[in-house]
Amino acid sequence: MSSIDVIDLSKRFAGGGGIGHLSLNIPAGKLTCLVGPSGSGKTTLLRVLAGLLTPDEGDIRSANCSILHLGAKDRNVSMVFQSPRLLPHLSVAANIAMPLTIRDRDFLALAAGSVPRSRLEHVNELARSLRIDHLLNRKPNELSGGEAQRVSLARALIVDASLYLFDEPLSSVDEQQRAEFSELLVAIMQDVLKKGCPVIYVTHDLDEARSIGDLMVVLMDGLIAQTGNPRTVFECPRTVEVAEFFSPSGLLRYFGTVERVTTDRILVRVDNFASSLEIPTRNLSLNVGASVILAFRQVHLAADQDRFVVGSVRSLHDLGDRLRVRALIDDRVMSLKAIRSTNKPHENLSRIAVQPDDAIVIPALPQH
Repeated sequence: MSSIDVIDLSKRFAGGGGIGHLSLNIPAGKLTCLVGPSGSGKTTLLRVLAGLLTPDEGDIRSANCSILHLGAKDRNVSMVFQSPRLLPHLSVAANIAMPLTIRDRDFLALAAGSVPRSRLEHVNELARSLRIDHLLNRKPNELSGGEAQRVSLARALIVDASLYLFDEPLSSVDEQQRAEFSELLVAIMQDVLKKGCPVIYVTHDLDEARSIGDLMVVLMDGLIAQTGNPRTVFECPRTVEVAEFFSPSGLLRYFGTVERVTTDRILVRVDNFASSLEIPTRNLSLNVGASVILAFRQVHLAADQDRFVVGSVRSLHDLGDRLRVRALIDDRVMSLKAIRSTNKPHENLSRIAVQPDDAIVIPALPQH
């Protein structure tokens, strides 16, 4: 299998949205997790890759050959959509077999809505692996949302594709079935990856993306904001926007100036603190005098420490290993949901502080 190269790809819509000048390598045998806010262009990118949308400009290449001239049926791309999109008049078995029936040009089977004999064993085997073999004779209107999405997944897997696209496949699955379906989906994607196929998985579950992805791509406003190893992207966001995206409970941000640079640490002077903060560089290349933004996630705030105090406690509730605190920070009253607890009696807690090692360092200006 070959990797897929997206080169300067753009697709814009009259009402706004889309993607603009994206360049990206989708490696073979790796799981690429595509994340970003709603409307950032994730589905648009997948639909262009699948041949369902024609880009305004740019190219898509596989094995160093352009595939833009190929229509959706000729690209050998399998896609699982957010909703199942099953054909209502066909049985589950016929829906699963449909890509092969079309590829074989078996017009009798198409007309009859049946599964060709030569494909029955393949359909049954795949249905068993997805635990839907007892549903093969049912129609889509007799299925739950989770069952229908499993059928959609089987339909995408029935062919040996050159590229697999998963567009938030859990979005139509109810909460009770989601954990089991997610576990099954991850196992199936791992089997696909063992064949050396490139896979793109779109998800809003950032914890899931960090745990299963080999490569993470963050889209914002139709542009690639950052790519890299999921852990690196999470721990070392390049921009405030990416940092905020991975911190839904909010960030505390402070401007500072780099005073000293060593092999793995920097000393940063911040006006809000009486002393400078010594912080891990996390592979950032910074010079003395550089302007930076120090960002702290709420989960990293701590109660009642003596140094690097950022606010005062107004009220708190004990949640066990965490505290829910209302605090005055930067002249604003904030509700903080996950503050680290301490061994001190809670009635004595009065301050909210940060630890320098928890700081996210973001260059405030381009580095030259």
